[in-house]
Formats: sequence, C-alpha cells, structure tokens
Amino acid sequence: MPFLLVMCLSTAALTACQRATVGTRCTPSQSPAHDATHVLTCVRGRWRAAISLADAARIVAAAPGYPMTIAPISGMTQRIEAGTSFEPFVVEVTDAQGRPVPGALVGTVDQMGHGLLDVPSARTGADGRAHLVLPVQTRQDSGHVALGLLGGIDPRLDVEAWVDWDVHGAAPSDIYYYLFEAQSAPVGTEFSLFSLFVKDRFDNYLTDPQVEWTITPGPQGASGEIVWRNNIDYHVSTGGQAVRVKANNTPGTFTLTASVPGLPPRSVTLTNT
Repeated sequence: MPFLLVMCLSTAALTACQRATVGTRCTPSQSPAHDATHVLTCVRGRWRAAISLADAARIVAAAPGYPMTIAPISGMTQRIEAGTSFEPFVVEVTDAQGRPVPGALVGTVDQMGHGLLDVPSARTGADGRAHLVLPVQTRQDSGHVALGLLGGIDPRLDVEAWVDWDVHGAAPSDIYYYLFEAQSAPVGTEFSLFSLFVKDRFDNYLTDPQVEWTITPGPQGASGEIVWRNNIDYHVSTGGQAVRVKANNTPGTFTLTASVPGLPPRSVTLTNT
C-alpha cells in the first residue's frame, strides 16, 4: 500500500491514480484510485474507501524520497535595475529524513504586493536544488512571491519559500515637462507650480528623481527663491518633482533651470511685475 500511495499522491498528472466513485465497478488492475476525500481500492469488482487522503498523505510524507520541505538557499531578496537579469532563486527540497529530493517540481503558489509575476517552475537536480530564473523585466515594480511544491493531489501549500523582488528604473533618458512655461507674478508673491517627470528608456517614471533646480538672477536684480519642493505621483508611480517659486521685491526677469544627471538642462524665464 505505501508504494501505491506514493504513486497516487505524488504524481503530478495523477496517471497512476485515477478519480473514481465509491461503489462503482472496477477491476483490480485499476487500483488505486481516489475521490475527494479517500484513496480507493478495488474489492470484489467495486471501489471501496481504503484510507483517507489525510492519513495517506502522512504515510507518504514519511516515505524516503517524498518531497517534504523546501528551504531557501540563495537569491531570495533581489533589487535590480529594469532591463537587467535576476540572479537565480535557489531552493532545496528534502524528504522527511532531510535527504535531497531530485525531480521535485517547484513553482509559484502565492503572491502578495503590487507586482504579479509568476516565477517559471523548475525541477530539482540530483542535489535537491531547483534554480528558478525570472525573465528580464522592464517594468518598474515589486512583489512578494511564495515558491512551493507543485503536483499531486495535495501540493502542501504550507510548504513555501518566499521571494522578495524589486525592479527599479534604469538611468534617466527623457524628461516630460508637465508645467514648465514662462510666467509672471507680482513682486513678493508666488508663481504657479512648476513640475516635470523623469523617465527611463523603458518609459518608467522614475521614483525619487534627482532634479536640481537653479535660480539665476536677472541683470536688474530680479530673482526669486524656491519655497516648496516635493516628489509627485504619476498614476501609481512617483516619477516627478514639483517646486514653487516666490518672486523677490525687485521687478524684472530671472531664470529657473531644471537639471537631471545625464540629460540637457532646461530653463524658463520668470518675470516679477
């Protein structure tokens, strides 16, 4: 019976253990089978319940070579730049005796967070270790993924190894000037908002954009000061920055310049009236 239970509970496709109904006709060569709660055997031409799936699972779990635990080995927390490769997520599967289990199928069983990204499944090698590799990601996002044992009637979703991944934006490649035009304001008052968004080559709006704002006084002494500065949201990502400028008490023009590392600066003329 234990050998048949191993076939019934650990075969991914369940080809060795068909689904059947208690009391229906069978032949001995069809044993074992299962229904929703029990392993079934063929007795005098009819299916009969032999043992509950829960009890069968406990018997099988103690059998040598049956995947029982999954443990993280390396690469379980990664933060990379968009467009670059992840390191493999490496986990080890062992049986109840702590010995490596080759051929066990490992894959995504649960996810949390904003980023929904299935980790492609992989089988363990002779050392009991599976190397799971995410494809290159260009979207700026993050997530929390549980890797678990797949296949069989009971995949034991409580046996998990969690992966934390984060893809941040690549180098700045473009600036979207949302509110960045010449303005006039009475002396001693604030101009309207100035803002811009910084994007990488994958069209991600970069979080925490490194923007330098510079004020250059005019020849007559007209100038201003930045009185407010903050990152701003674009849809779900923080990808921009905004400032407010207050005119000094001297009429005339001066210049506000926005600079992002690696990109040409852009200036706008402000007028104190």
